[in-house]
Amino acid sequence: MAVVSYSVEVINNTKELRTIVANTVDIYSSALNYVIDVVEKNFEEIKSKENLEGRMYLEHLIHNTKNNKAIYDFDSKYYKMPCYMLRDIESRAIGHYSSYISNLEKYKKERYESISNGLKFQKKEPVKAKCNSLPTFYRNNMFIKTQDNVIELKLYVDNTWKYVKLKLKQRDVKYINKINGKMCNPEIFIVGKKIFVKFIFKINTLKLSDKKINEQIVCGVDLGINNDATLSIMDSNGTIIGRHFVKTREKDHLNHLLNRKRKIQRESGNYRYLGNLHIVNKINSLNKNIVNHTVSEIIKICLSYGVNVIVFENLGHKFKKAKKSYRQRFHHWRKIAIFNKAYEMAHRNGMRISSVNPCGTSMYAYDGSGEVKRHEDNYSLCTFTNGKIYNCDLSASYNIAARYIVREYIKPLDENSRSILETKASVVLSGTKVTYSSLKGLLNVI
Repeated sequence: MAVVSYSVEVINNTKELRTIVANTVDIYSSALNYVIDVVEKNFEEIKSKENLEGRMYLEHLIHNTKNNKAIYDFDSKYYKMPCYMLRDIESRAIGHYSSYISNLEKYKKERYESISNGLKFQKKEPVKAKCNSLPTFYRNNMFIKTQDNVIELKLYVDNTWKYVKLKLKQRDVKYINKINGKMCNPEIFIVGKKIFVKFIFKINTLKLSDKKINEQIVCGVDLGINNDATLSIMDSNGTIIGRHFVKTREKDHLNHLLNRKRKIQRESGNYRYLGNLHIVNKINSLNKNIVNHTVSEIIKICLSYGVNVIVFENLGHKFKKAKKSYRQRFHHWRKIAIFNKAYEMAHRNGMRISSVNPCGTSMYAYDGSGEVKRHEDNYSLCTFTNGKIYNCDLSASYNIAARYIVREYIKPLDENSRSILETKASVVLSGTKVTYSSLKGLLNVI
């Protein structure tokens, strides 16, 4: 079971509506933190009861009824709080404080064990922070769907709670209607001057592939600047069964916008001036489209070959300073966003994701001939030391897939067995010099 969310923008957005939504979120957050303080003072009694009994005991402490006189003045502070929202607040307050207590007990246990063994303990003590959760709107009590793209939420208006009509973007509504899963209660929030309703879905995920390494089909993905992605499909015997290049149409448009941005910076020298032209927003939107298109193409290709594992380079580290002409392109390169989105989509389709060390994947030729020399006029091409001209990204994708397969083969072995294999194969099986030829040499001696 996986939980996914999708935020839909509200069309009938006005200053008055933004004020109503902001007041609703504020009063919910204030009430939640008030109840958390009550839970802290009465935690021993609440902890000794079952989940439902503990929540009912908390409700008796803060809420007046015909047969109950509350100890705390919650009802006077938060007048006419809807009962379903109140119960949501109670559950979250108990969960938030219970989580803090369990983290504190774990911290004390680790600290005691470290000091008892004469070791330094530098971990900081957990802090009881404020809870900033968004209000949840329960169906048929605080949330009503009147039309396909029109909903009504019970919001805080004029010191009371009333249903407010919200019109949603039709395009977003069509998308969430296609999601095959159980829709949970929505949430509402504000970003800048826009209002969004977040719909949460529980979907059944496929079981991830659990085949052994000698039965797997691996896809090595080399992410780049010129080509968004270069794919090599490889089986466990090192046979290349597919090669693909993924390049989106937005690349030229993105380069055009980057050139415009660079020109304005050069002429005006004022970076704030770019905000008036909305160039940065256009670049970010294009980058988002490039990420979505790239990942969808990768997943589509992998499904057509029955891939079990998709292997990326671990590009989370900072790069060295690039050439001036490439600096902005590197800055707007969404490598981590592509990996994160591929991680989600691959798991939905039953495929696993892995990563390898990126050092040397493009530097060394896949055939083991040594370092390559990039062409100055076409950076995607390179020349091997033996004179062979080849696509550098394609060679790197071979090495990425090979590094994963080599690592999986030698992972169960101890150091002595690994050194014996390296001696027999006459190749290096670990480090930054592992290439496609290393896999071939390993397979010859296994």
